[in-house]
Amino acid sequence: MRELFEGGHTVNLRHLQTRVPYLAELCREIEAETGCTMFVSGLVTPPGAQGLTHHWDQFLAVVTHLHGRKRWPLWRPEVQFPVDEYLASPAMWTAEMQERWNSAEPYAVYDLEPGDTLVIPRGWVHSPHCLPDDPDPSLHLTFALRERMSLDLAEALVRTALDRPEFRAGIAPCRLTPENLPHTLADTQAQIVRYLATTSPADVADTVRAALFPEPTGRVTGGVR
Repeated sequence: MRELFEGGHTVNLRHLQTRVPYLAELCREIEAETGCTMFVSGLVTPPGAQGLTHHWDQFLAVVTHLHGRKRWPLWRPEVQFPVDEYLASPAMWTAEMQERWNSAEPYAVYDLEPGDTLVIPRGWVHSPHCLPDDPDPSLHLTFALRERMSLDLAEALVRTALDRPEFRAGIAPCRLTPENLPHTLADTQAQIVRYLATTSPADVADTVRAALFPEPTGRVTGGVR
């Protein structure tokens, strides 16, 4: 690892909240206040080097700089509200995008020093790098906040039907064949609509919240999703 670092590679220390009790507690407090699940990464970049080039993240990033300096140019989002399962940066990246970023001026540029914090909204393109004339390596923490989506609430809301026997009943394999599945989905859709139409949001709010925000297990972790 030292040889790679001295050769210009960035070290990415993922999920530090599972190893550092202070960060675990801080994550729990942030989660309780924001409703987001999260993890923390520590990134150490050699002097004058760069880790990742242009990319966007599938989370809201709060960057806290601890040592050295790093420049953060930002470009407007290529896609709207990306998540891991949809519009993820590695899957969507194209050579045409890279060429455009290389030739276009960034929307904003921030030089971070120890004590500075930068909030990068989900989807904003960035290409952080150390400045070539800096003799020190750069160290920053990235607090990755997974924002709650309407789909999260919808999934938890539908799961409140678990105490109804008709939703737990098995489905015959013949109803899942290609020719029968559309009819089975239509029946299931109607069943869910009937359930939701007669369900009071106030009555299931506590159940939904418990599903979204389970009680801590006592492990040294920030509740990684």
